Amino acid sequence: MSVINAQELRAQGDQFFQQQFFDKAAESYRLLTEAEPGSSTAWRLYGLSLVCTQRIDEGIEAAQRAAQLQPVDAEARYTHGYALAAGQRWTEAISELDAAMGLNPSHHSCRQTLIYSLLEQGKALASTDYRAAETCIDRAYKLNQRNPAAFVALLQILYDTRQKPKAIKLIMEADPGVKGNADAAAVIAKVEADQEFAIALKQAQVQSNPVAAPAKPVHAGPKQIHCPQCKLLIAEFAAICPHCNFRIRQVGTFAGRDVGPDYNWQDVAFTIVSIIWCLVAAFDIYAGLQSTLAGYFVWLGGARLVIGIGMLFRNDLAMTIAKYLCYLTLLTSAMGTVVNFALGQYLFAAIQLFLLGMAGFLVYLLNWVGD
Repeated sequence: MSVINAQELRAQGDQFFQQQFFDKAAESYRLLTEAEPGSSTAWRLYGLSLVCTQRIDEGIEAAQRAAQLQPVDAEARYTHGYALAAGQRWTEAISELDAAMGLNPSHHSCRQTLIYSLLEQGKALASTDYRAAETCIDRAYKLNQRNPAAFVALLQILYDTRQKPKAIKLIMEADPGVKGNADAAAVIAKVEADQEFAIALKQAQVQSNPVAAPAKPVHAGPKQIHCPQCKLLIAEFAAICPHCNFRIRQVGTFAGRDVGPDYNWQDVAFTIVSIIWCLVAAFDIYAGLQSTLAGYFVWLGGARLVIGIGMLFRNDLAMTIAKYLCYLTLLTSAMGTVVNFALGQYLFAAIQLFLLGMAGFLVYLLNWVGD
């Protein structure tokens, strides 16, 4: 069949569907599936029209075919879920509608069908498994808290299972428009007529509208300033910020002379080791230029120099790379120390032991500075 005929069948089916001649639309879409058997759209329209003619099982099969052809198409997954819901196969319908919502979270029709399926599933489970029923209905309500049917179903199951705190909270936080619905008002009236619930509801209303306590006289406290480090308010006379422990020597009467912050020896040691790292890397570059393998040694020395400069500037990535290089050095130097001692080469063993200690010391400094 030609493309033109397929297009005509699609237009004809759409026209019949809009006119609600669903039997004729289903026939046009059936012919379209024969013309384009690999078209997810054709199978989706065919399945939807079959559902509208109450041929539910056939509609489910056609819609399932559409979803299988295009599993990442939100419309195909929604149509399959809609058909399953029409067949009251709630669990399967919820799964398909969830998939469709995942592909298109703003699909309004899918959301409404999902809410309806969750409510019906909850009602079906209410007599056998009230916890699962409550889970389904609660989810439906959370999908649309302005849906009176979801509010009524959730409040009813909470009332039936005597869950006073949840029921009272639901009533207190419900949208005023929802509580004005006739069905919702009837269920609320039933809850309020129950003495236990009525007492709990009145207590919740009192707690939500407490009587304002008389204002206490305000006493002027010490003058406050902003900490130079964390910017939080502190007393003007404070020598050390109570929030971040920053020493404020230029402010306060107990701060002493303005001599600036103290440095930890670890920071000084890390700077010195970083400079040594850079000098060694620069020497490697110079030595590499004299070698026949100049390209390799220059590249390696350049990489080490970049890491050393990054360590000087406290770059997190450079310090992380340096730390892993130190771990590698710890492993190789430990093995080298053992092997050289075993072979009687004590000088080389001492060199490996020194490298082992330096790598461990640098790991300690990296961890200190990183913290």
